Amino acid sequence: MTSKAMLSIFDDEDYKKILDRSSDDIFDVIDSVHSYWSFDVYKRKPNVIFEANGIKSTDLDLFTFLKSLENRGAVIKIPNYHSLKSGGSKKASGAIASNVRLGKILNLRSNSETFNFSVKIMDMASYTSSSVGMPKLFTLTNYDGTIFKGWKDGIEFIPEDDETRFICENLLSSENGEIFFKKFISDSRWVSFYSKHYIITKYLIQMLQERGKFYYSEMKLIKNTNVFNKRPEVPSGDFSEEYKYSNEDYDSSYKLNSEKDVVKAFVVEVDMPKNNTIFKSTVTDLINKYNNKKSETVKNQLINEYNRLKELRTKIIHNYVPKLQVCIRAVEYAHWKNSNAKPSWIKEDWETDFKLIPRSKKWDRMILVDNDDKFIAIRKREYDKKVDISTKI
Repeated sequence: MTSKAMLSIFDDEDYKKILDRSSDDIFDVIDSVHSYWSFDVYKRKPNVIFEANGIKSTDLDLFTFLKSLENRGAVIKIPNYHSLKSGGSKKASGAIASNVRLGKILNLRSNSETFNFSVKIMDMASYTSSSVGMPKLFTLTNYDGTIFKGWKDGIEFIPEDDETRFICENLLSSENGEIFFKKFISDSRWVSFYSKHYIITKYLIQMLQERGKFYYSEMKLIKNTNVFNKRPEVPSGDFSEEYKYSNEDYDSSYKLNSEKDVVKAFVVEVDMPKNNTIFKSTVTDLINKYNNKKSETVKNQLINEYNRLKELRTKIIHNYVPKLQVCIRAVEYAHWKNSNAKPSWIKEDWETDFKLIPRSKKWDRMILVDNDDKFIAIRKREYDKKVDISTKI
């Protein structure tokens, strides 16, 4: 059985713009698609839970609460933090003025393979020779999505009037003002895994990644001309590696205080009808003109186009994809924890050991739409992944 909502995807205006590789309209729908994922804490009616040890906690998920703080650009204070990861070859940028970290929330981030979530803040404890404040990531969850215990003294923030009223009306805080969260992500989010909005968001991420790779190929064409006195560095063409991992604020002292561990990774892909649209090159004609006649005007046009593509690609990698991905990974985590739950309109079971081509990876697959030229399927896969974990937690 196919839901009307799933079939309506093919008539959706956002989907049509995402589908067209020849147009830049895809950038016009990012905010619209992101708005699908509302994290309005004031619409929640959380319950208070009294633990056996007398501690009062809430069933409100921490993810929703932090997204609400992110939406207003709240400033948070991290009094005492220990990294989840060992640091590896990554190095902390700039100097650290204090062990207490303080700054405005920029956004939440997620790993695309594990359920390791992080918060990115403008850390005012970090500085260079000419500036104060640097973007830094701090782990929020373990690799399995459970709340990370490296926040020894929690997170501190000054609530606004609406937040104070919400906390008081729902009796969320203890006498000393502390709020204890039992879960990072609500189990109820699994419902969105089978939704129209999930499919469109996943496809938007996929098409943005394709566009990032195309921009890289265009930049490389310009780089291979002699329009630059010194050839600029073109970032790696392997787009996936650039957004896969959260670059945490690593402390190099953790290099000798780590151990290997194996965690579960979980990835999901969405299969849609074949897309026959093609990207439109903005540099080929300019390069041909420049090769025929070494015009200074065309040379400057190529340099400007290189910078434009570089800026767009940077936004795709570091802004657009991460802000969409963190919403999607929250849904995928809820499904992972409640994998047997399905909406009533789905009667089929997951097809196991599905392969896209012979001798390729095995997936579990569910076909949601198979109607003439309309096709939608979800593929999911779980596997083991080796990671470094700090022993100083």
